Amino acid sequence: LNGKLDSSRIVWIGHSRGGEGVVRAYDRIFDGTFIPTNYGLSDILLVSSIAPTDFLGPNSANPHGVDYHLIYGAADGDVCGCPNSDTAQSFILFERAQGFRASTYIHGADHNDFNCCGPNDFQGPAGTAIGTAEAQRVAKATYLALIKHVLDGSLAGYDRLKRHYEDVRPPAVSSN
Repeated sequence: LNGKLDSSRIVWIGHSRGGEGVVRAYDRIFDGTFIPTNYGLSDILLVSSIAPTDFLGPNSANPHGVDYHLIYGAADGDVCGCPNSDTAQSFILFERAQGFRASTYIHGADHNDFNCCGPNDFQGPAGTAIGTAEAQRVAKATYLALIKHVLDGSLAGYDRLKRHYEDVRPPAVSSN
């Protein structure tokens, strides 16, 4: 990969514990407890978490001022967002973000719809599950717009992120 990577335009994306992990990694560089050798804090342009946990809390998992994005499935049966569990509330990481932040809340998606091989943990009303293929199509369309906006300043990408669903339905979303 020598000569094929641009280490000045880094995007970190993680799912579940990895969603917290990418925030933790950024936080460690920010705090100076880890110093990378081939890039610096200013080279990390975006951190995105997919249905993250929050086991580490605000002193160890904080996105600070980096552009931050959260994807969350509304029917997540693992990271539930329950008020009785601080570790299962994905939006806590989002609320800590101090820079540009965006969230994508996907109705009918469960926790494992965003990976290849987890069990079905759908916890929504019967008949509303969208399934893995559809959830991943929505995530891909979202990431294309997000990354184009953050890395290239794309106004079209920003517009896609900011518009309400009823104004511009993402092209990946099934009309059924």
